Amino acid sequence: MGPSLPAISTKRSGRRSEHSTISSRSILARFKSRWARQRWPVMETFMKLFSWVDVLPAGRRTVVLLASAVLILLGLVGTSLWMVGETYSRTAELDRSQRLLESASLVLGDLRDAETGQRGYLLTLDAAYLDPYRNASTALSEELNELEASAAETDKGLVRTVRTLANAKIAELQATIDFAASGKTAEAVEVVRNGTGKTLMDDIREALLPLTDKARGNVRVNL
Repeated sequence: MGPSLPAISTKRSGRRSEHSTISSRSILARFKSRWARQRWPVMETFMKLFSWVDVLPAGRRTVVLLASAVLILLGLVGTSLWMVGETYSRTAELDRSQRLLESASLVLGDLRDAETGQRGYLLTLDAAYLDPYRNASTALSEELNELEASAAETDKGLVRTVRTLANAKIAELQATIDFAASGKTAEAVEVVRNGTGKTLMDDIREALLPLTDKARGNVRVNL
């Protein structure tokens, strides 16, 4: 009985090795067959890269397959993290662009409201018309700050141009109001007629256009 034990042990060891070899090959073959039927180019490329696994001994084949699975898992985790970061970046860009569009619209709205108040005062000399002018002038400063905050660093120069033109427009409106308040209605009307205010408004719209066009493009891309 004693001498036969090593032979039995060796035989079992051989069967386990053979079973492991058959099992590993069977799993790999099924895996290849399944993804081959799917005809996914990425998976086909992946399987070609790992076709050399067939020539490895059973033990090494198992290690390689496990290591490959770990690498794939790490790749998926890395890809997921990248996608999260990309989504966050796109969301932030979308939010910034939408805020810029809103600020640009409000800047133009404030200037129109200020101009409406000025025209009403020049026509009636009723100080009540100065309330919308003053409110719009105050709001304009805040909206210009928001416009600058939401603009990309490369667009800050355009925002400064808009701010300069907007301040010039408010100064033009204030000059006509001061003329009218001091009884110089003719001088106030002359300032309006010479077209300076209209030119400033046109220049402001033109300066805002590259900013708003870029922002709309960003919104389309990131939605």
